[in-house]
Amino acid sequence: ETSALESLQFMETQVSIRPRHFATIDHAIEWSIYSKYIRNINSAKISIPSQIRQEQFDADNNGWGWRMDLKKSIEYWREWFIGHNQAFIAIQLPKLLILSSGNRLDKDICGAVCQRKFRVDIMRDVGHIFHEDDPVQTADCLRKFLRETNLLVAQT
Repeated sequence: ETSALESLQFMETQVSIRPRHFATIDHAIEWSIYSKYIRNINSAKISIPSQIRQEQFDADNNGWGWRMDLKKSIEYWREWFIGHNQAFIAIQLPKLLILSSGNRLDKDICGAVCQRKFRVDIMRDVGHIFHEDDPVQTADCLRKFLRETNLLVAQT
């Protein structure tokens, strides 16, 4: 929560430097890989087309633009994160927190990890959208968690 709130000052810049339009879907996919928005080309080929739509830039040019204008949601970003740590910790069910780095854990989360209130897995070589960057590693984390917590039902 604290880390997310501290990062908000940089997020508006990140959204601002994101291209508004692409000439083709392939250009959007290439941008997503080059910028490390998504690090897995196969995931980008599936995910990016659903995030853009065909648009007319002007009388002579068509292309592709984002379906969602993230700038319109900026006023809500702060409230999205407030209280998440305590709400997550308070859930009385087995929990898994998957991170791409353990460097910026909040005090509340660190304390809960030390008390073994939930499992933490840190994935390597992934970014913010870790399930797209490495779906196999994500599935392995989930499978291990489900087995260890007896939530995985054996297939018959």
